[in-house]
Amino acid sequence: MRIFILVFLFFYTLNALTLDEIITSALEKNPSLEVINERINANSYLIDSSDSLSNPELSVTTNTLDSSEPMSQTIISIKQKIPYLAKLTNKKELSKAQEGVLFSSLEKAKSTLVYEIKKTAYKIWELNAIYKTLQSNEKLILKSIELFEAYTSVNNNQHIDMMEAELSLIELKVQKSELKSQIDSMFTVLSYLCASDIDTLDVSLNISQVPTRESLQNLLVNNPDLNLKTKEIQKQNANVKLSDANIYPDFVLNGGYSIRSEFDNYFNIGVGITLPIYGVESSKHEQQQKLLLSQKAQKKDLQIDIQNRFNSYYIQMQNAYDNYKIINDEALAHIKHMLDISYASTSTGTNLLKQIKILQKKLKLEQKRIDAISLYNINYAKILQLSGATK
Repeated sequence: MRIFILVFLFFYTLNALTLDEIITSALEKNPSLEVINERINANSYLIDSSDSLSNPELSVTTNTLDSSEPMSQTIISIKQKIPYLAKLTNKKELSKAQEGVLFSSLEKAKSTLVYEIKKTAYKIWELNAIYKTLQSNEKLILKSIELFEAYTSVNNNQHIDMMEAELSLIELKVQKSELKSQIDSMFTVLSYLCASDIDTLDVSLNISQVPTRESLQNLLVNNPDLNLKTKEIQKQNANVKLSDANIYPDFVLNGGYSIRSEFDNYFNIGVGITLPIYGVESSKHEQQQKLLLSQKAQKKDLQIDIQNRFNSYYIQMQNAYDNYKIINDEALAHIKHMLDISYASTSTGTNLLKQIKILQKKLKLEQKRIDAISLYNINYAKILQLSGATK
């Protein structure tokens, strides 16, 4: 039977996806990323046509005069608008700037997706680790009950102790049931993020000395939010240039051919010009300049926000590491010593509830240790997200 279980666990582990595999798959399948990719593809067509002239206008007019009249004619005419040359150039620059915004949006979306997957995976690890701790604690309580029954005679008071110990086992079962539900819920979230059905995960978390602040600070040069804001400013710059070019008039070329049944046919040629005399274009130019100043101010505010978030994440990493060291190196070692003394004195009639209380303290400390490991890794993942990491 044991061999069968080991074989089952071996193949189960082989089939479990690693976190890297899940992230790679999600970056290929996530619908939100596909939406941005399609927008990029659509924008490429806009770039190709952005410096083209507008379509010419073709018209045919006739009148109802008698054909013997000189003014009786049918006119075929064509009109073409020739914009101020800088307008076409600036339209193309604007389309290219929009492409830059879309690419930066894609990188930001990838970084956010990777972080959300990591956060969910780390939560699954945390819940599973707590579940295993509950199982271990359950076995220790059973061991305490068995030792107590083996070495002591049970009177009425001790019978109550036994019942309280058994009640603590029931409480552990309830906690395990709740954890199982939470784990299943987290796998549902993970499946949504990855656009795939995922019910197993091979992930292992550990904790190590916190990297120096400077080494992590240097990663922020590739912050996706700042990169996106920079591209948005470039796009707004292109809008300013285009609005400035729109102040200048456009030329309109007219050509026509008049057909008369009893008189000579003739050509009509004309040149027109738009007259931006009402100040609308100038007002729009001023508006675009103010929007540019707004974008630049937003970038400064964003830089401050990113630095504050980094500081907060780093402090939480350091705090999680410090808590882990205290719990792992001091508190749990002390609890282990207390348990050893308690088990050694079982034969002398040690109160069972004392052992249970020690085990409950041990469980709480182990849960705090697990929480510290999870918190450390989640905040590290947040810092990596600030750096634009996509793996």
